[in-house]
Amino acid sequence: MYQDIFVNGEVVEKGVRECSLRYEAVRAVCAGLGKGFTVLDFGCNAGYFGLRLAREFGARVVFVDDDPALPEIVARNEFGGLVVRQRLTAKELAALPVFDLVMAFSVLHHVDDWQRAAQELLRAGRCAIIETPEPTETALVANPTVLGPMHAWFMERGPSILMKSASWLPNGGTRPLMCFSPLVRVGTVFKGGGWTTKQFPDYQTEIEAAFGGTLFPGSLNLILDRPLVLVNPIHVSSKYGDIRVFRGTVGAEGLPYLLAKMPEAEDNPGLAELFAAEKLRDKYALSDGSSVVLTVGKDHVLAC
Repeated sequence: MYQDIFVNGEVVEKGVRECSLRYEAVRAVCAGLGKGFTVLDFGCNAGYFGLRLAREFGARVVFVDDDPALPEIVARNEFGGLVVRQRLTAKELAALPVFDLVMAFSVLHHVDDWQRAAQELLRAGRCAIIETPEPTETALVANPTVLGPMHAWFMERGPSILMKSASWLPNGGTRPLMCFSPLVRVGTVFKGGGWTTKQFPDYQTEIEAAFGGTLFPGSLNLILDRPLVLVNPIHVSSKYGDIRVFRGTVGAEGLPYLLAKMPEAEDNPGLAELFAAEKLRDKYALSDGSSVVLTVGKDHVLAC
């Protein structure tokens, strides 16, 4: 089997392709979606990712693939979903409703009229996570001539790269897991000047009231992969001026944070300063240059 076979919380048979690390990246995005969100798992093979989301988040999943084993695998799970056992064309994808999440992992190079199919998948997903082979991965891959144009087409649309994972093919390189969502960014950790930590006691009471609990007395500084323009801030008064904060979640566990725009700092949409209940560098074993996935509350992003 290509994917791991997942049944009621356990992998009962290993597949040839790594799944668990990619699921952690998907999970970090979904932690910001709440519970019971809708999912289209397109070209899902054994349904590994959709089945895990159904179990962990109560996601309502539509599994689409022509693999004959899929219906039986989904039926073995307590938390399953609707199985559509066929290959959907681009025209059929155009008739689909909108889902909270669309996933399409290493499948579009098998689809006729891949570009129209890709357009329809991005239309159908409030959030979309797409994986494609690398352009150089031509050995044993179906329709290798489309890989370069496909990769370029997606990259032109400015995704956040959640991670890259190894292909299962010999000398296959790595495949990017691309996220298309106004709510999701990948941040790179860097060391700040320490002003926030030094002055934290002066506004601790006010910012913890906005958070609704105790905060670690320091922030995590991030350079974002794409600018993030935020709206509807929560205002925190301090003797230094108005601190604007925004809610969201970070990491695979969906740890709540406040993203703070400090009054003395330039309002740079490419930077983020995060406060959380725990020291995030220790929580996720981060160092300068490490990457972390964060999701912003939908009330704070204009496109939503």
